[in-house]
Amino acid sequence: PLVQLLRPYNAVQKKWFNNPIKAINAVMDSVLNETNSIIDKKQIVDILMDVSHYKFDPMMAKAIQLLSHMYNLKARMVEYAMETQVLLTAESLALHHDICTFMPLFRRVLLVHIRTDQAEMVNAILEKFMECCVFKNDKEKPNKIGQHCLVNHRLVALLVELLQRPQIKDPPKAGEEWFLFLAGNIMKLLRLMVRNNPEVQAVVFKEIDTIMAVRSCPAAQADMLCELFHYNADVSWKVSDPHVHQLVALVSEHQEKVPQLVSVLTSIIVADEQGTLIKRSQTLVMKHVLRGYPKDAYVFDVPAALRSRILLGEEGKDLLLYAVNLINLFTLCAKGNRGSIRSFCQNVFTLREILTLLLKEEISPNIKRPLLKYVTWVYLHLMSASDKTTIGNPLLKRMLWQVIKTFVPDLDHCSELVNTETVSASIMASIEDSATPQRGDELYPATVVYYIVDAILPFLRVFC
Repeated sequence: PLVQLLRPYNAVQKKWFNNPIKAINAVMDSVLNETNSIIDKKQIVDILMDVSHYKFDPMMAKAIQLLSHMYNLKARMVEYAMETQVLLTAESLALHHDICTFMPLFRRVLLVHIRTDQAEMVNAILEKFMECCVFKNDKEKPNKIGQHCLVNHRLVALLVELLQRPQIKDPPKAGEEWFLFLAGNIMKLLRLMVRNNPEVQAVVFKEIDTIMAVRSCPAAQADMLCELFHYNADVSWKVSDPHVHQLVALVSEHQEKVPQLVSVLTSIIVADEQGTLIKRSQTLVMKHVLRGYPKDAYVFDVPAALRSRILLGEEGKDLLLYAVNLINLFTLCAKGNRGSIRSFCQNVFTLREILTLLLKEEISPNIKRPLLKYVTWVYLHLMSASDKTTIGNPLLKRMLWQVIKTFVPDLDHCSELVNTETVSASIMASIEDSATPQRGDELYPATVVYYIVDAILPFLRVFC
């Protein structure tokens, strides 16, 4: 029909004979509305490409509009196809039906102001959703089908809406302790949803500002943020300067009460399981930590004797974990060719002080590990061969070789473990949760192995 409507065009008078412009526009609009039903896409594209060469602006504009509309539809179809979830097994279908059962009730509750008696019901629904994120037989293994099902039901938007409510966002008042428990469960559900799932992590990261604005459950919030950035370079690269500033402000506010917040900064720096570091994140983190150093790292801005007692665990486990997490953070920021950061770290701890701590038998391998890594990347890395052997003065040289001698019992113990025992992955994963396992504890063998692999071997490689 479009070709039949074309008439000879008078370029001088700039008008159509018999004035068929309205008819052509009507046909163009009709084609635009029926684009989805056209079967032969190639033919219509060829026609529109040909029409776009005519020297008549309204027709050219309509042809280009049609082409743009067709390809935008294709692009949206690809996006929808990527989000489409096909459930093939009976278990996945049962999981979907369970979510469909609780989701309408959850949405209906969110339409009204949540009272204390309703908070218990919301918590019960959240616990059901948590069960969908993990396998029944292994609560630590994420169920990606369940994670994607919850995201496809737009659960993230509903949870963010809950977190924006003052009764959940702010610390609870007297008699409203249920809302504190509710906020913790929301953070726990988000943590289970993003675990080892980059697609869901990207969706949740879009709401990072709302999540970091919550003040009622800092511990659960820190655990969730650690899982969000865990070995995800794409998300870590999107972290901006205001985000880091807000995270460091949370560290300053809670300090040793929530030592996991320091681990969030560490997660932003480490890009993958191979230990690749993001230099941009190193710079941003250290910039904001240095600005608030007297408050962020006050555990190091004390006399050396008190710092030793903290790292020996004599001042409490919370202070110990906070100090160890800060040492890990400073080590990662100094790793690589970061001269200015390395100079700052050398002013925080002297080499003699660290070597003295490494020679104490009462310190657990899990504490020696970050200290030895600190020596490796702050002091030994990028030194010349002569500097590594002389290391400044005879006293430091003797202390350094005494530290190397302490590796022998640990290596022997590791050899025995390889021959007689198996260190399970679950035990290895829980090492970070126990700062000071002692001989005879279940975690101690795994701690020794981790100390050798993560600290001793890199030290020997750099030193030799």
